[in-house]
Amino acid sequence: SIIATPTLTVTAPNGGQSWYVNTTQNITWAYTGQVSNNLELRYSTDDGVTWPDAKIIATGVSNVGGTYAWLLPEAVSTTVKVKVTDLNAPVVNDKSNNPFVIQAPTLTITAPAGGESWTALSTKTITWSSSPGVHANLTIQYSTDGGSVWTTLSTAEANDGAYTWTPLPDVQFTTCQVKIIDADRSATFDTSDSNFNIASPYVTVTAP
Repeated sequence: SIIATPTLTVTAPNGGQSWYVNTTQNITWAYTGQVSNNLELRYSTDDGVTWPDAKIIATGVSNVGGTYAWLLPEAVSTTVKVKVTDLNAPVVNDKSNNPFVIQAPTLTITAPAGGESWTALSTKTITWSSSPGVHANLTIQYSTDGGSVWTTLSTAEANDGAYTWTPLPDVQFTTCQVKIIDADRSATFDTSDSNFNIASPYVTVTAP
């Protein structure tokens, strides 16, 4: 009998995807013939030119089901490919047809973004949006000198998009900013786009 050569075919990521660091994505593949349950998965960040051992995702992976949940590493690149190899027959392998992207998570402060005038000793809400991959705990800080010195408001704030700041400090400054940092990935942060104002409380006589 003549037995056809086994094949492996990467079906995802096969090019064009844009995934975030610290998210879990599925590597999937199809196969024909006698492929073993001893697969190796690895990735390349230079469009498949090199496949170093440092970029091995997993070894001894079962072929059953044709899927593997991959927690994306700190490997920001626009030219990433994945390769699946049968370690019992290394000639049986396949890689992504085209590169995909691994990008850094992002945080974006929506208030105070700059230009607001808030009153000292009042209660205000700091708000933000975040991409997939931002961790659950955030550090929130504020500055009254345009971002030179920062005072911490919270070091374990839930990433739920809002923080109640109460009370605002009893200060008068026109150069205030807020900063939000991923507590587990300090490279992911955002600051107010420009300065906002904290002014003293005031009373206005309306009659007589």
